[in-house]
Amino acid sequence: MTESNFIKLLRKCSKNELKLFREYVFSPFFNKNQKVRWLYDYVLAYSPDFENSDLNKHKIFPKLFENRPYDRLPINNVISDLYQLLLNFLAFQEMNERPQRLMNFQMKALLKKEMTQLVEQRARRFRQIQTNFQWRDYEFFQFEHALFEHLDQLFLTHQKRGYDENLQLQSDAFDVFYFANKLRIACDMASRNVVLNANYECLFLDVFLRAFKVSDTSKVSDTWNNIPVLKIYVKTLQMLENSEDESHYFELKKLLETHFEIFPKPELTGIYSYLLNFCIRKINFGKSEFHLEILALYKVLLNQELIF
Repeated sequence: MTESNFIKLLRKCSKNELKLFREYVFSPFFNKNQKVRWLYDYVLAYSPDFENSDLNKHKIFPKLFENRPYDRLPINNVISDLYQLLLNFLAFQEMNERPQRLMNFQMKALLKKEMTQLVEQRARRFRQIQTNFQWRDYEFFQFEHALFEHLDQLFLTHQKRGYDENLQLQSDAFDVFYFANKLRIACDMASRNVVLNANYECLFLDVFLRAFKVSDTSKVSDTWNNIPVLKIYVKTLQMLENSEDESHYFELKKLLETHFEIFPKPELTGIYSYLLNFCIRKINFGKSEFHLEILALYKVLLNQELIF
């Protein structure tokens, strides 16, 4: 049992997560099975390493199923139920990391119930959270799209005829979400193409890049050029695909110094890894001045608590 997926996953959980998971398991809304509750308390006693000979199905079975001969099927079912609860709990934790995720589903539920006044209240709260939220990564614009989609549906429930700006805003937010995510993936592809000599191809990206680069007289271009997540990923892609032009590296580094707070830590760490790899390649080609650049990047990573 100590090598089961359930135990392996428990070892990755923090002390606080193990405690909160117990509350989750003992909540009658999520679990009413007393055997599952008992099993978790039994297993929890052996945290944090969960390495003990008592964590054995043959030893646990008679405690769970009194006066019954050993049968692996019923105990496997209890373990499986507990493992599924753990997966659901971690998903619940992940959803709560950004309140917009939960509010998105709340507004969907309220629209189904035709509770228009409550949808309007939730929309105002949704907008407040979005406005004050620190990150402005691609997922932020996904939530923008979801909010305007709900507001457009709300407009339609009033059976009004006329122009609703939320439909346009929904489309605009989706464009930014799509292209920001597309650029993020394109950068990963370009990096792997260099490191692994792979042959990844990011289709339709040229459509966005052409629009992004057109003259400032374009309303779309002017808007996109003022969105930091797009500017940063465009510059990252340029650095990865044009390693001879070192200006992209320095421009990207400057952009990150100004806008580092718009990214969650894992995404920000990924972008800085591209900068580090660029420096390493330059050093390998005899550009010794990039030793100082690597040192400066590691100082930033330490100051931002991105690496320890």
